[in-house]
Amino acid sequence: MGVIPFPFETLPKLTRQGVKLLEALSRAVPRFYPSSGFKESMEQFFLEHLGLPASIGVGTVSLLSYKEVLQHLHKKNIFAVLSLPPVTGTGFLEIDSRLAQVAIDHLLGGSGQIEVTDKSPTELDQGVLSYLVLKIISFLYETSGKSPQAHFRFEEFAEKEALDSFCKADEVVPFISFHVTVGEVDGYARLVLPPNFVQKLAEADPILNQRQEQAMLERMARLDFLPTTLWLEVGQMTISPNEMANLEKGDVVLFDETQVHWTPEKTPGGTTLLRVGTGKSVGMVAPIVATPPAGHGGKLAVRVEKILEAYG
Repeated sequence: MGVIPFPFETLPKLTRQGVKLLEALSRAVPRFYPSSGFKESMEQFFLEHLGLPASIGVGTVSLLSYKEVLQHLHKKNIFAVLSLPPVTGTGFLEIDSRLAQVAIDHLLGGSGQIEVTDKSPTELDQGVLSYLVLKIISFLYETSGKSPQAHFRFEEFAEKEALDSFCKADEVVPFISFHVTVGEVDGYARLVLPPNFVQKLAEADPILNQRQEQAMLERMARLDFLPTTLWLEVGQMTISPNEMANLEKGDVVLFDETQVHWTPEKTPGGTTLLRVGTGKSVGMVAPIVATPPAGHGGKLAVRVEKILEAYG
């Protein structure tokens, strides 16, 4: 049986800017993971307001064209239109109709144990659900320390067809999906944010807040007996999978970006990034020491100053 080569050319292509935006979005999402306390807080919120056990988890975090987003949406679901001041533009939250029916029934005094259908919500249903959406937004504001990068504001409920005009079809938008269980009903919710929302995240200070950093350091301490690889990143560039496959020893690679430079004394200067393991867990800013300490044999030496970024 012959070996069929993998069709690298069919892989989705991301620009350098696209990679930066996706990384910025990924850095924002750890708030939804257990280490931040957000997951437990949200589940407690549903228990208090609906009287039903709940579970919430992040599914996918991605950047999609708005045309692709519209193809994912289910016509019978609930679409809550959101603004995010000070960010311009409009986003929306898609709520699984099955979860909405359970929540509405319970808020109206029912048991939450209903026969779930694909029926469209009535005006009364929308009024009850808008109350719950506003409570969730208020809860998010409170748990962010009343200082979020953008504050969600509920505008209205909309039909799926009305969402077509929110963005241009080829515009890239953040798309976050959630797995949600309320009572005995499993479902999902999907959050679509304005295109410039992630740009705001990318321009913000990437250093982790104290709570996220402490959680990460505690995880690292529990694994400090495991040997790992530490490697030095001096620059970044974007190449295609085919170009990667054709690289050979001795090839010269020109970086798109680098923080390393030559000083007037003809010694290397600037900053580098130390990566651990596969490089996806943590990065540490490390300025280059122009005059290596004694005993280093003239090798390049760096000094770690601060943790730059970490994920989930």
